[in-house]
Amino acid sequence: MVGLPTNLHRQKAIGKALRTAREAAGLQQIQLGERIGRTQGYISKIEGGHQGVDVLLLYDIAFALQQEPIALHSNVIKYLEGENG
Repeated sequence: MVGLPTNLHRQKAIGKALRTAREAAGLQQIQLGERIGRTQGYISKIEGGHQGVDVLLLYDIAFALQQEPIALHSNVIKYLEGENG
């Protein structure tokens, strides 16, 4: 049985999923940051896997990217499974 992913693995998977979604939406980090009231540097830390996010911020990001939160979450899971598969 494969162990649970570490927090670092989760943060990196979230960052990859957010970066992919942001780029697909045609937004720069600064534009996403403005939509959710955060700085470009903060978005960069999230996307780099150096900053965790809570579920409320994940929802804010999903809506700012005009995505359903469940779709964004599904992509996080895909990245995690890719690391463990």
